[in-house]
Amino acid sequence: MSPPLQWFHVEFHTFGAWLPGDPRGFRDHDHRIHSSGDYRNPPPAHEHQALNLAVQSALHKDAVRLDRSQRVTAGKCLRDSLDKQGLHVRAIAVVANHAHLLVSAAADEAALRKVVGNAKRKSSHRLRAEIPGSLWQRKIGVDPVRDESHLSNVERYIIDHARQGAWVWRAGDPRD
Repeated sequence: MSPPLQWFHVEFHTFGAWLPGDPRGFRDHDHRIHSSGDYRNPPPAHEHQALNLAVQSALHKDAVRLDRSQRVTAGKCLRDSLDKQGLHVRAIAVVANHAHLLVSAAADEAALRKVVGNAKRKSSHRLRAEIPGSLWQRKIGVDPVRDESHLSNVERYIIDHARQGAWVWRAGDPRD
């Protein structure tokens, strides 16, 4: 018997897009260090600036920002890869510095992270000639969708990224 399916909102960033000490606000993985604000209510100017400069100087390349054609390529590759791996994809948005997915999968976050990691790798390889090295950060945010209202809100949130110039696709749209 197959495990029950669950909807997930998945988010990940391009390499170097959101680093410790970021002036938009941040928190580290275990919340040992975090700013007093977030992207909606930024922290005071210069809070954790030294940390951000230290992290940036340790990077092996500049932050990755996807242009319009790269967003299209990455988005289509993510969609096709997730589809081939058996995930039902309801919506995708790829912005210059991050991506959002709304996917249905077995309620096993570790397995989902592995599948999404494979899709990220495929999109990175597809863009390797234009963007050498790492395209995406390692971390993948996975949030389970609680109910139908939450599902609708997450889908609308992802689709609304078109206003930010994102490549957006949702189930029912033509494949290309």
